[in-house]
Amino acid sequence: MPLNYSRINAIFHLTIRNSTMISTTLAALFRNRSVFFVLTLFCLTALSCSKDSGVGSGFQVTYVLEGPAVVAQVQYTPTITDPYNIPDEYEETVTPPWRKTVSLIEEVRGAGFSVSIDEGKPGATYKISILDKDGDMLESAEFALDSDGYGVQLINYYR
Repeated sequence: MPLNYSRINAIFHLTIRNSTMISTTLAALFRNRSVFFVLTLFCLTALSCSKDSGVGSGFQVTYVLEGPAVVAQVQYTPTITDPYNIPDEYEETVTPPWRKTVSLIEEVRGAGFSVSIDEGKPGATYKISILDKDGDMLESAEFALDSDGYGVQLINYYR
């Protein structure tokens, strides 16, 4: 099929005409700075905002400490409802039996829970668990205090 030079020429002139119209419009916008500023601000706002923040609905976990009453330090993944604002409240001094339920956004892919006991009864045993919202066990571990009444245990659950 032979090249149709008249068609190519027409497309070329149309492209040049459209480019000229665009450059003329942009030149007019640059002359009127307030219109250009408002349009730029509008475009940047429209591009930076989205309809969906991407934050999922989330899930709940419950941390459980079981065993004889003693002062214990617990650390856990706290309630996280905003991926840009992680709370600092993740450590408590508690006495077993103890439980705490937290809410986590979908983007959080796991939860951690640790217990430290410094002055317990030597040989005493403790169980720590992470449960789902229905009370089903996601992760658990048992530990016994050493001859000085000291013990530490850490568990992690990954989704």
